[in-house]
Amino acid sequence: MLDNPLPTFELLELMEEHLPIQAMIPPLLAKLLSEQRPDLDIPRTATIREIEYQPDEGGIICVMLLPTRDGDEHRCVVSLTHLKVDGRHPLSRRIAAYQKRRIKKIAEERRLMAYAGVRGLLEYPVEYPINGPQV
Repeated sequence: MLDNPLPTFELLELMEEHLPIQAMIPPLLAKLLSEQRPDLDIPRTATIREIEYQPDEGGIICVMLLPTRDGDEHRCVVSLTHLKVDGRHPLSRRIAAYQKRRIKKIAEERRLMAYAGVRGLLEYPVEYPINGPQV
């Protein structure tokens, strides 16, 4: 598990109490979203309307409604890790700390996976008998 459960669930509960929350959509995320959905009219900020938790897939997940060019709204689901909450928000420091920890854990996991891949550990799993390898 990437997240420390206790502080993550505390933050999740606090965020639910503070919904809706305004969040900035960083330029890189805006570009990715517009490539995936060219019909979206992506604003600089959006409102987080719902949150949920997906342990390893995305952590704290934010649901936002983004406008489309034809006037409709599209339900967009984004990891909190990719959004920026205004520094004046009461939870901004806790959210930033969560994001920093999660990004660090993801980087550590990627380094481990890259090391395991380089060493051939991922491509050729070895199964040992219950008593361990026979030498």
